[in-house]
Amino acid sequence: MSLLTATACSSAEPPLVDDEDDAPDPNLIDAYIGSLPYLPVEPVAIQEGTLSPEAREGDYSCTTQALKETRQYDRIVAYAANSDSLYPGAIVGADSVVSGLFTQIVVPRAPATISVSLENLGGSKQAQIAAPSLSSYRDALSSILDAEITGSTPANLYSEIEQVHTEQQLNLALGVQASWGLGITSLKSSFDFGKQDIRSRYVVRYTQAYYTADLDAPASPSALLAPGTGVADIEGKINAEHPPVYVSSVTYGRMVVFTFESEYSSEEMSAALDFTYSGGIDIQGDVSVRYKDIISKSKITAFILGGDGGSAAQTIDSYESLISFIKTGGNYSRQSPGAPIAYKLSYLKDNSPARMSFTTDYAVKDCVRVSQQVKVTLRSIAVDSAGGDPGDNLELYGRITAQGTNQQTLFDKDGDHYVSIREGTI
Repeated sequence: MSLLTATACSSAEPPLVDDEDDAPDPNLIDAYIGSLPYLPVEPVAIQEGTLSPEAREGDYSCTTQALKETRQYDRIVAYAANSDSLYPGAIVGADSVVSGLFTQIVVPRAPATISVSLENLGGSKQAQIAAPSLSSYRDALSSILDAEITGSTPANLYSEIEQVHTEQQLNLALGVQASWGLGITSLKSSFDFGKQDIRSRYVVRYTQAYYTADLDAPASPSALLAPGTGVADIEGKINAEHPPVYVSSVTYGRMVVFTFESEYSSEEMSAALDFTYSGGIDIQGDVSVRYKDIISKSKITAFILGGDGGSAAQTIDSYESLISFIKTGGNYSRQSPGAPIAYKLSYLKDNSPARMSFTTDYAVKDCVRVSQQVKVTLRSIAVDSAGGDPGDNLELYGRITAQGTNQQTLFDKDGDHYVSIREGTI
């Protein structure tokens, strides 16, 4: 997996500095930060290798193809390292976002205003933070959430279903670099990528978003810094190697990452998961029973992800248990306030969304069911008419076969070893 790094930009112009005899000019701060680079971001792309010839595996026909994929991300999921210390207004080095460390840049700060998206709060939905920090933000958020709630506040529910083939692709699905790795070791270990009889593996990110806490966007870079701050005060921490981004929004709620391993094909498993996460609405009775059976026969693990970078794993052994798990935690309340589950970052230079890109190579194995084991049993033979043969008993002989992938003989008697039955009997 490749890492993207910021590179310094050289210029023939002299560095932007404040005149020592005058108070720092905020315009110089704005010009200095505005001159810093964005992180390089690769375009979204998938390069496909040659498809292998079909190979038979039991009832399935399988092919393998090598892929190289690049994805872009504008949201950081809460299981990243140090993400629990982030808050709306926190300034972070953009280079540390790529490395997964999310190192904060601590500089003198101007007052900032935050707000929450909960519409049913009885009190004010905003608060001003005089000296922004993690602790002062927590106090401000608590003061907002102390207000009475009028009516219900259902969570915004959505799920992202993705098939995974290798650990490298799993990193892409989770939105992390392989080098991050913190907090999701047990999640990765729930997949056994070396097990040959597993034909499909899926990861489902199920999000119950209660609300967002957002920072009012600064009118200029200097508006986020304390008055009197000059270029000389920040250039050791904020420079071309460490261009600044800030946390513009934090989503609170509950995120569960489900992992599925199954001996069913990806086509069968995908249909069953779509059925499950769309609410399990019965379509045809026999079809819904089939989907529930596929889910129940799969290996399922649920990882509840909070803001501390850790995860709690729970094994789920049936379709009914999965549905029960999904339905819990669907509403915000004081007893269930949710945890930080995602962060959005913006460049301090112009408030544009901070994006990053990850690239990885992986192989895709695709299996399609081409046959099915069927048990055929000869239960009885009925004689409708004996024709003109004399006698009370009928002499029955011959061959009865079932033709599938292989021919199976169900009845085989020659003329010397006939079966004797009476007309009209079975």
